Amino acid sequence: MYFITGCLGTTVTFHRYLSHKSYKTRPTFVKLGTLFATLGGVGSSIGWVSVHRQHHRFSDLEQDPHSPKYGFLRSFYGSVLSEVNVRYITDLLRDKYQVKMHEHYWKVNAAYAAILLALGGVHAWMVWHVFPSFVLWTTMGAVNTISHMWGYKNYPDTRDDSRNNWLAAILAWGEGWHNNHHGDAGNWSFQRKWWEFDVSKQVIKLIKTN
Repeated sequence: MYFITGCLGTTVTFHRYLSHKSYKTRPTFVKLGTLFATLGGVGSSIGWVSVHRQHHRFSDLEQDPHSPKYGFLRSFYGSVLSEVNVRYITDLLRDKYQVKMHEHYWKVNAAYAAILLALGGVHAWMVWHVFPSFVLWTTMGAVNTISHMWGYKNYPDTRDDSRNNWLAAILAWGEGWHNNHHGDAGNWSFQRKWWEFDVSKQVIKLIKTN
């Protein structure tokens, strides 16, 4: 379930597609990926993309919603606790599906929880909803934190502290190759060196249409 919500949903769809438009794919995959990430409990696409685009604009400056320079709690939970700034998501506000998923975010998660409770009780709900969401929150926070503190740079000229961290890359489906991403944010692959394995890149290769 963490692969579905974390890789297919948050990384492949929320991050590399909706936030950066780094590849093209079929609308069906976008809608499914949006649903998967929504069930991961990391906020709606509109909220997540707003925060992420603000992060890129102000990376490691005071306006960055999740820079570790301004505290652990801010870097670890800023992606899900920061307020939506509409100036960063005008494109998504024109997408009826994304708007509906934003408006009904809690209803979608409540319905999913109810289905799991009905089918398998508390155990099913914990295994298929609560625990994967906890893991996703944790790994997102790890990328935002340790990938701006420890690691190496393939792009030393970025104006921020983004770094490539192999542990974050393993935990978060390739997201830990963070300096690679900040150095070329429009590239759907975060891999630059042959050994920088990017799981999400392999998924995108299967679904992209351009």
